[in-house]
Amino acid sequence: EHGDFRVFEAFAVMRYVDEAFSGPALQPATAAGRALQTQWASCYGDYVAPHAIRGVLIPRLVLAPRGMAVDVAAIEAAAVRAHEALLIFDRALAGSPYLAGDSPSLADWLVLPAWTAASGLTGAERYTDGLPNVKAWAGRLNVRPSFAAALPHR
Repeated sequence: EHGDFRVFEAFAVMRYVDEAFSGPALQPATAAGRALQTQWASCYGDYVAPHAIRGVLIPRLVLAPRGMAVDVAAIEAAAVRAHEALLIFDRALAGSPYLAGDSPSLADWLVLPAWTAASGLTGAERYTDGLPNVKAWAGRLNVRPSFAAALPHR
């Protein structure tokens, strides 16, 4: 909420904040770069988030700690699907340091929390294994002071 304007959905909020407030641009300067940013944000929302967020992270990190029953087989199946979707990201990141080019974009910041939140998962629920290019990409983003400052302190 900003004045009389309201918007929801993570990517829409991110774009609005980037465009409405001063600071370093978080979107590529070129039309091609912005198209890639949108492509990867859409790919994340359609193929990764349903499985990684709703299928694995919410049951494991929200429901189970509250004592709610979770379906382990469903979580493991969702992890397989999340990993399969992330293979597409891994192939793309073999040739580029970030999803939309040489600098982080909103697409990178949208995807990174699903990767970082999975760091504590183990076994068949860990959808982040075997993705060396995504791992290197996340490493480049995780060391940025702005990201470290946004993490919850434990």
